[in-house]
Amino acid sequence: MLVLPLLSLLGCAQHDADVKGEYFVWLAANSSSTVSEGLVNLDGATHIECLRGWNDEEGDWDIGYVGPRQGEVKEGGDWSKTYIGGDCAPTDSDCLAVIDELQAPCEQIDELRMHQFLQKDGFYAFREDLDPWRTEVVLNSEGDFQLAFHHHLDGGEDFRVVFSIAPDFAPIDCTTDEKGNTVAQYVDGDVWLDAWSADQPDLDGGTIYYLNAGAVQHNPGDAADYWFLPTQWLSGVANAKLSSEHFWSHPTDYGVYYDVYQGGEKTGEFTPDPHFLIGEGNGYIGDIDYTGDGKPDPAINHGEFDNDDPTDVAYHEAFVQAVEDLTHGGDYNDSSPLTYDQEIAEVAGAEYTDGTVFEHRVEGNLWRPVDNTYVGLDGWAEVHSSWVIVDKGSDLSDGGHASGSFQILFDGAESGSAFLVHGTFDTDKIKTDPWGYDDLQAELRDESGELFCDGLQPE
Repeated sequence: MLVLPLLSLLGCAQHDADVKGEYFVWLAANSSSTVSEGLVNLDGATHIECLRGWNDEEGDWDIGYVGPRQGEVKEGGDWSKTYIGGDCAPTDSDCLAVIDELQAPCEQIDELRMHQFLQKDGFYAFREDLDPWRTEVVLNSEGDFQLAFHHHLDGGEDFRVVFSIAPDFAPIDCTTDEKGNTVAQYVDGDVWLDAWSADQPDLDGGTIYYLNAGAVQHNPGDAADYWFLPTQWLSGVANAKLSSEHFWSHPTDYGVYYDVYQGGEKTGEFTPDPHFLIGEGNGYIGDIDYTGDGKPDPAINHGEFDNDDPTDVAYHEAFVQAVEDLTHGGDYNDSSPLTYDQEIAEVAGAEYTDGTVFEHRVEGNLWRPVDNTYVGLDGWAEVHSSWVIVDKGSDLSDGGHASGSFQILFDGAESGSAFLVHGTFDTDKIKTDPWGYDDLQAELRDESGELFCDGLQPE
């Protein structure tokens, strides 16, 4: 009876996996409860301030300003690691002498398109190596592989990350064949994990699970209208708590969207720039050379697309390459000097220290037959910030063992904060959670005796 309390007093914490990596945090100065309650030591943090400054009318700093104050910035001083952006008091001649250098990074922040959080507040930014004091690995009640790790922040607060992936993820449709017989088939004709992983040549036989829970597609005819992906299409999710703040993994992006403002207020409308969708229209990727004559060719809409026409297929491939170019850099370009990768890796400052780099992954969905409607994933490209890769030979079942890697970008659930974590994991023997709840859907099917699609599986 006294064993568990005694172990707790001795500091013995559960360790089900070896987790290594690093994380980068951007705490929003004016919406982070972690900041307002002083829960984390921010003495060594970088202050990013491109929104507020000196208020001439008030003769004082804007409320919420986190940039340098009088006497903190001067030529030759060691301030560039502490302050990015900011302003100078009108009497601070030393600061005014270097104000162009101080504010230069804000020009890039103004150019952000995919990840615009740095435009919306001042931030305290810092990074640390992961040093988990506790790790937990289970198969949860839904059969998902779930890994959690806890890390102590400077100041003693806990930082917890949990990710879950569906080991046998394979969306299935129940339909009828030409003879009227009930048949089961994979949605879009393939096992999604296999198709996704085949599109990523660096996996060395591993399997990629995109953390796509929460992903939305915006109606190309009215970007203010949107819909979430169906539950059965979701392969993974992550949540986290950093001190007092809750976060969710940043889901798949199906386009870049700007809020429309009038008189400083949001109108509820969005301007796509661009939709990651084949076709022609406002906010679509522009015309692409897909016939090879060096001149732009017209886009092909869903309703006109012929999967058996080599020209249409070439257009689809060129479209996906354009999304790759916008993400990583390449021949196809637009008016922005930044790639989507650079927004996080360079502008936000997430420079990995293990020899790898932050990058998004593009899923072109070229393997999905294009139908005559933009509803679905065919004809859409996806830009992913968050995923888990499970190494070849892993066994995500009770008693199995798994290893792999992860990159997860998190958005604040109730704040403007964000953070990024990446690393590797190597588990002990995987166990089923003994305290989990029963699967209600499975229970109801057992009671009724009715199996999904009569128990049929795709051939």
